[in-house]
Amino acid sequence: MNMKKIVMIISALLINSVITNAQLKSYVVFGSSHGIELKHRSMPGYHFGAMIEMPAFLSLNFQTGLEINQVKMDKDEFNVHYSDNQMYIFNDGSVSEYNYIEVPLILTKNFFKGDTGFFMSLGGYASLFSGGQTLLRTDTSYADYISLPSRTNLLGCGLSVSSGIRVNKILLGIEGNLNLPDGRKSTVVLKTKFAVYL
Repeated sequence: MNMKKIVMIISALLINSVITNAQLKSYVVFGSSHGIELKHRSMPGYHFGAMIEMPAFLSLNFQTGLEINQVKMDKDEFNVHYSDNQMYIFNDGSVSEYNYIEVPLILTKNFFKGDTGFFMSLGGYASLFSGGQTLLRTDTSYADYISLPSRTNLLGCGLSVSSGIRVNKILLGIEGNLNLPDGRKSTVVLKTKFAVYL
């Protein structure tokens, strides 16, 4: 059973537990994910998952759940790869994808009238690297390339800030993640968020 299936099963269990507790709300969320580095080009990735929301303190809500997050980067790097005692030079950079399983831990302040209004959130997250691929290329074309596993730290964490609007059961927002040192190849990740409350 691969990691995505495990996450989906756990997400379903989370949602099921929420249904039995009137204090909790749940929603599914998805959107695009963009790694931001000044020396590299961002490429669109994606994220999706399931979240629960519960009252915390001082009119704040606490949110947590599970998300799959894919970050892609186009890097202008000179790469040398050795295979079968041969040296291969890839002089036109690389395209890397990094896949993560993330657990957000967020405090949210809602400015609602009924179920409509805007929100602001601040918190953090923990992440588990679940694999990825890096495509090394030459300046001739993608036809002359090699694909290798992406490598980064197994565990990561960081800070998260987001804001957006909610109209009834639909939420639209934007989120910025600041990754702590070498938690992943991209220091900042910008996410668009589309969520539906259940």
